Amino acid sequence: MFAASDSTNVAKSRDSWPVPFRCIETNGSDKKAHQGVFIVQGTNLRVSNISLSIDRTTGEVTAAPIQLETSIDVSPEWLKVAIDHAVTAAEIEDEAEVAHHAGDDTALGTQLRQVMREGMQAIAAAAFAIEGFQDGVQARMPVPDTLLQTWRANGTAQHTRVAETLRRVTRVTNKQSQALATITADVFRFRRMAVHPSAQFASPAHHPRFGRTMEHKFAAFRAENAAASTQLAVELIAFCVGHPKRPSDGYREWLMAQQSTLDSVVAAWPPRFDPLRLSADE
Repeated sequence: MFAASDSTNVAKSRDSWPVPFRCIETNGSDKKAHQGVFIVQGTNLRVSNISLSIDRTTGEVTAAPIQLETSIDVSPEWLKVAIDHAVTAAEIEDEAEVAHHAGDDTALGTQLRQVMREGMQAIAAAAFAIEGFQDGVQARMPVPDTLLQTWRANGTAQHTRVAETLRRVTRVTNKQSQALATITADVFRFRRMAVHPSAQFASPAHHPRFGRTMEHKFAAFRAENAAASTQLAVELIAFCVGHPKRPSDGYREWLMAQQSTLDSVVAAWPPRFDPLRLSADE
């Protein structure tokens, strides 16, 4: 049982463990929020409820309380999380190869587990980045309610919804549209394997780097797949940012902010990974 709380202090909830843990959520009602807001770079700021009135008799000016709201796009943060974990997975897998050639199966087993943990996080973060970007698109260029209702009625898979939402606002050829659908399907399939793992037995899989057969998750979440999923997420989002279809003013401004963040991601892309393919023709 999870109960919402407007407390901002997660540490306090530890004192009451093991009673039902409270999911901490802020709702902006904290009075301290009106004493000044610390704006971190990348935070979006919106001021609403601006109202002035003037008394015709006294000339006194009164104003209603201003509503201050903030937001931040977490999609770029997930991209950076994916990159960090993909790099770590690659570094540990290099160590695993040394153990493999040395015949140290104990070390190899330990390192394969570490690679799997890093790979799962990289792949899940890549999917979260795509999903977060899609949420930003939906907030500014929403899919019609009739289509949303059809998706709900048909139980349309999440990766299909994400791909269609992005396709509707992006200039794509038929080939690129198919690629968009394939990329989201593949990344979300691996994400699902990590986030919603099956407890069922499955056939072992061949690990291409070590030439050995093992539990299939060690092969699925290897460094190669972690890097590939991360790269696909960056390339997909970059393509959508660079090829908008009839954007509204608000959407265009949001894309400009996304482009600024992507530029920093591209500039810091790990040299050990394949070069990013940012051309529409690739």
